Amino acid sequence: MQRVLRAAAMIAALFQLSWGFYFDWSDRFIHFGLGMVLAGIALRAPRVSLSLSLGVLLVGIVSSRLSASSLGKGVSPGQSWSSAKAVLGSATLEARNLSQATTELDGYAEPSPWRYPGDVPVAVYVQGDAALWVFHDEQHVLARFEGGS
Repeated sequence: MQRVLRAAAMIAALFQLSWGFYFDWSDRFIHFGLGMVLAGIALRAPRVSLSLSLGVLLVGIVSSRLSASSLGKGVSPGQSWSSAKAVLGSATLEARNLSQATTELDGYAEPSPWRYPGDVPVAVYVQGDAALWVFHDEQHVLARFEGGS
């Protein structure tokens, strides 16, 4: 039973390590460090490590759901880009790719280049402390990411 717990705790720690690189790019180093700590704890106290990993995961999921704003509520992947622009209005920033957008827009959570297309145009809409990143091919919306400040 101890081996199964240790294996589950290590898998949860590895998941925590990778969470930031895929889901929470702006805080990836925090998640990486936390995953390393949880992996270390898993060697000595797998039950504690597993509990902490699941707790952190639950807090992350709940907080992302609670912090979702109404910015871009009528825009979804597959929608025509012209109808999305009609819903959203003019963008705060238009960039030719994700790299350019992240260098020009500071202070907002950035989408992960592992999860979102980095080589297509992106329009960023800012409202208060929320930012909506809309990836498109000038014909259709490909993906959207909503992040805070």
